[in-house]
Amino acid sequence: MKTYIGQRPADDGEAPGALLEAAAMGVCPESCRVVVVEDDGQPRPLPLIVRHANSFEWGYAGSGPATTALSILTDYLGYEPDRPLYQRFKFAFLATAPHAGFTLTGDTIAAWLAEQPDGRQRDGLEIQTGFQAWIAAPARARSPEVDYGCWWTLDAHRSHPRWRVSFIVDTGEVYAVELTSQRPDRFIVLGRVPGGRQAMETTDPPFGGRVCGWAEGELYLPDLAGRFE
Repeated sequence: MKTYIGQRPADDGEAPGALLEAAAMGVCPESCRVVVVEDDGQPRPLPLIVRHANSFEWGYAGSGPATTALSILTDYLGYEPDRPLYQRFKFAFLATAPHAGFTLTGDTIAAWLAEQPDGRQRDGLEIQTGFQAWIAAPARARSPEVDYGCWWTLDAHRSHPRWRVSFIVDTGEVYAVELTSQRPDRFIVLGRVPGGRQAMETTDPPFGGRVCGWAEGELYLPDLAGRFE
């Protein structure tokens, strides 16, 4: 999973630790103070979403930490969360973070989101973690699957992260899995479709003709909410 690292520039103007490494690679300017370390170990700068302040901050309960919270959760979730959620995230992790910096792992964020009433919901879809264990269940593992494209997103205004939608023939389950690493973790169970592949490729609901075989182009996962048993 991703790891988010926040550090302040040293007094001599050099960014220490992960920020110095990222700056040396040319992927993060010296002024950048929050780095995202991907699963493959490669760092990149966290995109700043200017909403409450125009820079990252932490260590107190103000507008700077709110901006940091919003930016981290947007990067992690793939869409901008509602204000109550990222404000709670701010108080949980950033308001009390040490002045020198912080490290937040994806596992920590996932566990916190799972405890929030609105942390796993997006437009009627419940986002779960633990995809590898779920898909390895015998009935799913031995079944053929039919893919319905990897161009799905949770937010019509953001092109990443992408999700792949698949149909498990033997169980009738339709699911979406987030394509962020070689071992994806977050997934959504969209529901079940009795009747096998033929039922999936009809012009009738649940897809209403939007998906027939391999789907391409920009497709919006919330459009599928409530269309399955």
